[in-house]
Amino acid sequence: PLERKEKPAESLEDSKVAANNARLAQENAQLVQERDLLRTLIDGLPDNIFVKDRQSRVLISNLAHARTLGATRPDEVLGKSDRDIFPAEAANQYYEDEQALMKSGQPLNRKESVVIPGTSEKRWVQTTKVPLRDKQGAVVGLMGINRDITETNQTVEALRESQALNHSLLEQLPMGIFRKDREGRFVLVNSEFCRIKGMKAEEFLGKTPLEVGA
Repeated sequence: PLERKEKPAESLEDSKVAANNARLAQENAQLVQERDLLRTLIDGLPDNIFVKDRQSRVLISNLAHARTLGATRPDEVLGKSDRDIFPAEAANQYYEDEQALMKSGQPLNRKESVVIPGTSEKRWVQTTKVPLRDKQGAVVGLMGINRDITETNQTVEALRESQALNHSLLEQLPMGIFRKDREGRFVLVNSEFCRIKGMKAEEFLGKTPLEVGA
C-alpha cells in the first residue's frame, strides 16, 4: 500500500502566513472603505469639522472647514495652525483658547466672528470644541465644529432694527397707542398713552386694563 506522506512543516507555516496575510488584507480593505465613507460623509456636511493635535495643528479637516480657511482641499491645511492662516491677533486668540481648553479639559461653546483668510468677508460662527483623550484619559488634542450663523445673525439684527424703528415712530405719534395680547394684557404702550393715563409704561406691560384701572 502507498504510504501517506505528511505535509512538510514549512508548507503548514506558509499556509498560516498566507491566511493571516489574506485576513489582514481584508481588514485593511474594510478600513479603507470605512475611511472613504467617513470622508464622504464629513465633506458633505455644511458645518466646519476639524481635529487638532496638542499643538493646535490640523490633523483632520473637512471640505467646508478647508474652504473657510481659504483653501480648496482639506489636505492643504493639514499640519497647519491658525497662526499659519489668520492675522496674528485673531490667530493668537484662537491658539490661547485651544491651549486653555486642552489644559483644563473643559469644552468651549460660543459665538464668534471670523474673517475668511484672503478676503475681507466677515462671517459669524457658533463654535464648539471638545478635548480628545487617549485610552489613559490624557488630552491629546481637540475636535471642533463651526456652524455658520451669519444669516441668522443678520435676520435677528434686522428684526431688532425694525423693532427699534417701529418703537421710534410710535413714540413720535401725537396719540395714545397700545397693543394687547390674546388675553387682553398690554404688550406695548407709547409715551403719549402713558401721559394720558398718568402712568408709567412698566405699570401697564403684562397686565389687563382691569388690573391697572385703565
